[in-house]
Amino acid sequence: MRSQPALAKRAGISARRVSDVERGEYAGAKTFDAIESALDWPKRSMQAYLDGGPEPTATAPEEPRHEWSASERARMRDMSMAEVQETHDIFRRRSEYLADVWLREVMRVKAEAETKMDSQPNTER
Repeated sequence: MRSQPALAKRAGISARRVSDVERGEYAGAKTFDAIESALDWPKRSMQAYLDGGPEPTATAPEEPRHEWSASERARMRDMSMAEVQETHDIFRRRSEYLADVWLREVMRVKAEAETKMDSQPNTER
């Protein structure tokens, strides 16, 4: 992150607040938490950095995990590589299909809202 405004936007705080923190002015724990989160820094690392410590290393966001059942894991273990590839392709096509369905629905809802606004008298807007 290269600029105070970009950091502020990502952290959900004002650019002025980011500037205050950089100048060493008091900031509360919520401000530090927001900045640490925006920078993917470990919790409670901001103060040590501001006190002259090394810049914290960004932490990798934790990947969402699915807990597979024993029967699902057994099925995976016994799949041939051809079945693995075929199943992967099916999941990818379904994901693309769902993304397309979602996009069409969003566009439909937006069009309906725009049509509704256009049909309202100017005094109600």
